[in-house]
Amino acid sequence: MKSVWGTDGNVITFNIALKRLAKTGNEAACEGIILSMLQNQIEPTVVSYTTAIGAAANVGDYKMASEWIRRMRMRHCYPNYHTYNCALAACLKGGGVEGVKAGVEIAKVRETGRLDFVLFCGFLFTRVTYKLR
Repeated sequence: MKSVWGTDGNVITFNIALKRLAKTGNEAACEGIILSMLQNQIEPTVVSYTTAIGAAANVGDYKMASEWIRRMRMRHCYPNYHTYNCALAACLKGGGVEGVKAGVEIAKVRETGRLDFVLFCGFLFTRVTYKLR
């Protein structure tokens, strides 16, 4: 960030850059921004990861959305409602049986491995409604 903008940056400036890239669906650039954050000892927040997942959702890449959730959990940054919403949107846009399977995996509660019933029902309802349009 310093070579381009002349500043070391902070979590807010990195998140602004992420948001601009995510809107265009540029997943690779979003990944690069998060790696830059880590290299600069700036810990990505739930907003950072959710924005990267949003980039995956824009292009329907449910595999990358699942991967981002796995990565954020590894760094002890836990998904919130918005994170799951973006990830499940990637599953819907990615489509097919594999998208549904990915949605099931995303909806699992990490500690128990059980399905978060409310989250999964919302996912199925959205999927059915989406197909009816």
